[in-house]
Parts: sequence; C-alpha cells; structure tokens
Amino acid sequence: MRNMYRRVGILAALVLATVVLLVVPSASAHTQLSTTAWTVVSPAPVAVAGPATVGCQGADYMAGGSIKYVGYQNEFAKYDPTTDQWTTLASLPDITGGAGAACAGNKVYVIGGTDSVGYSVNLTRIYDIANNTWSYGAPMPGPLQALSIGTYRGQIYVWGGLGTLGNQTELWAYNIATNTWTTNLAPVPMAVSSSGYGVIGGHLINAGSLGNPFPQFQVYSYSIAANTWQSRALLLTAVYGPGSAVANAKLWLFGGVTGSGVPSNETQIYNPLKDSWSYGPTLNVGRAGIGGARVGNYLIAIGGFDQSRYGTTDTEVLLVK
Repeated sequence: MRNMYRRVGILAALVLATVVLLVVPSASAHTQLSTTAWTVVSPAPVAVAGPATVGCQGADYMAGGSIKYVGYQNEFAKYDPTTDQWTTLASLPDITGGAGAACAGNKVYVIGGTDSVGYSVNLTRIYDIANNTWSYGAPMPGPLQALSIGTYRGQIYVWGGLGTLGNQTELWAYNIATNTWTTNLAPVPMAVSSSGYGVIGGHLINAGSLGNPFPQFQVYSYSIAANTWQSRALLLTAVYGPGSAVANAKLWLFGGVTGSGVPSNETQIYNPLKDSWSYGPTLNVGRAGIGGARVGNYLIAIGGFDQSRYGTTDTEVLLVK
C-alpha cells in the first residue's frame, strides 16, 4: 500500500441500509469446532486483504479491505460464530483498507486506513450497532494505515502504522466521552506497522512489524499507567501482517508474511506473565493481511492474501476455553 497522504474533509454522515442475510446457518458447523485445530467456516461476503476487524456485542465486524486489480472496499459486515452466519450492514461512509477497528459499548470505531487510491487518512468513523448508521468523530492527529489499535477504560489507543514518511512511532489516545485526541504519550521504541497487537491487563502489546523490507522479531509492551514501553521476548518467527487477538490473557498471532516472503500458517501465542512465546494450531491456509478478532470463546481469522490470491473470503475459527 502506498503511504502518501491526501487530505480528506471530515463530513458528518449517516448511512442506513437494509440488513441482508447472506448465509444460511449450518446445523453441524459448531460441532466441528475444535480447540486443537482451526476450522474452515462460511466464507466472508467479499474477498479482501487487510480488513479492519473487531469483536463487539457478540459478533465479529469486518470493515473495508482491498482486492488486487479491483481496489479498496467500503463493505461492512458481521460474522456470528455461534450460528456461522454473515450479515451485510450499512456500507462504510468511505472506501478504505488497512484501517484499525475498536469496540466500545454499542459502537464500532474504524480508524485511519486508506482512501480509494491508497493514500493514508486520519478519519475516525463511528458505527452505531443499534441503528445501523455511521457518523464521523474527531480525526486522528495524522494519517495512518496498517496501524495497531486497542481499547482500555474509555480510551482507544492507536500506535505505529504507515504515515506520510513510512513507519511511525507515535502513540495517540482517543477519549470516547469527549471526542478528543491526546498526543503527548511515549512513542514506540521502534517505528512499526502491520503488526500483531492487543491489550492485556493495562498494557498495549505490539508484536512484529513490516521492516525495510523484512519482517521484524521485536515485541514491545506499553504500561498505560506508567506511560513507558519495555522490550519483551522476541517472536518465534518474525512476521508482518498477521491476524491477532487476545484470548485467555494471551496474545495470539496467526499467519503473516515471514522472512522468506511467503504467507505463514503458524499461530504464535504470547504469555505476558511468563514473557514467553509458544506455537499453537496452524491455519488451514497460510495467509497474511488477515483480519483477526475474538468473539466469546472463538478466535476468528478473516480474509487476507496468499501466494496466488490477493484478497480471499477464507474464514477460519478456533475454539478457545
């Protein structure tokens, strides 16, 4: 993705769309889910790489992404892992890929990403689950795509990502109640983008990154209370563009591009209490640019690209207990 910036005007917008059910639930889908193997489930409604995904109110929400030779998308849909069912929702108010997604209450926040031609943007998009409508919040202090994101105690934290000058170190916090951004937080020790990430016990964790040009092993943890970063145990396999999610107080990374340039099917699990990594079940299809999320006891890996496809509908679920 190009990381050039084109200024985008922020206009309040509300979009309402009729909900359309796309997939008939499979009666046997849930008896096949496993804690020891990823299960291929109903495909996403559109083939994308780099969608923004987040678990919220019992579903995994998927926003935007890109398809080779087609461009960036404004598709917005949700996946219910308890019924193996996809539902299309009101389209994003703008076309984007490589954004970050966060959940707070009954709202989904889709932040940053690209415009329709790949320039990084600073948009804060807010989806109201109850009303199936979109609006805009205060824009980020700068344009970012391929960013890391997480929510903690009424704040949405955004760090790293691709800005106007490549990988970034900035850490910003969006106050949901006041619709304002804080910028005077400690920067990430290394410029990062396309990382695995999560929030565990008041700490932001960033794992791996797109390097120049190789993937990185580095892992960093940020204490929200102390406003400080620390280096943590290195990844077992250096990757960029993995899916990621937090489950059982551990950070799970799945897929991503390795040093060989090939999308991986590995799952890497970080235990912050032991500051150690281990391998988990492998994906059925090695991919990068995956949308990763957790919904209840389910880890979900959506879309991405492999060696032959840039943009897939592949969806896999791993049961975690």
